[in-house]
Amino acid sequence: MDRVLYIISFVAAVLLMIGSRLAPDSAPMWLASTDMWMNILRGVLAGMMLGLLFTDPPRRLLFRGALGALGVLLAIMAIVPLLQGSIYVVDVLLFAQASVCFLLAAIEAEPLPSERRIVERLPNLNLGSSWLTRISSGAVSAWLIAKAVAEPFGTSKQHLLHPSTRTWHSSPATFMSGPPP
Repeated sequence: MDRVLYIISFVAAVLLMIGSRLAPDSAPMWLASTDMWMNILRGVLAGMMLGLLFTDPPRRLLFRGALGALGVLLAIMAIVPLLQGSIYVVDVLLFAQASVCFLLAAIEAEPLPSERRIVERLPNLNLGSSWLTRISSGAVSAWLIAKAVAEPFGTSKQHLLHPSTRTWHSSPATFMSGPPP
């Protein structure tokens, strides 16, 4: 199923690139941008879709993290300009589709053999195969990985969150003035 989405996203990006160069005044392109920078972005998205199409899972954890970040960035790039009214509808659909593809590639289930030691420390989160459970288990796994990485550095700040441990932070004025002498 993932490969079908990659192919559809690749074809959509290429068709929009070709349409904006060959027939920018045609009716389908009225709802898409014909800007050169948007074509460059579409070309990058098409190249990344080809890369995802021809590489087989499992992919490296760092690459999947970068794909997840790019997927979130594309979702933001689709939603925020749409709400501001500064992007065309077809471009929003392309960015949303590419965002879903990147996020699906980011939450693939099988880790590389060299990354199994990180994954073995995590609890078993295989709750099912629906997309909602895959996304939620991927988010929980990412949180647990971040927690496992951060614990050796002493980043546990629970004492700052508990109200009984606050001594001089009781009001904004005392917080800004610093600790008592």
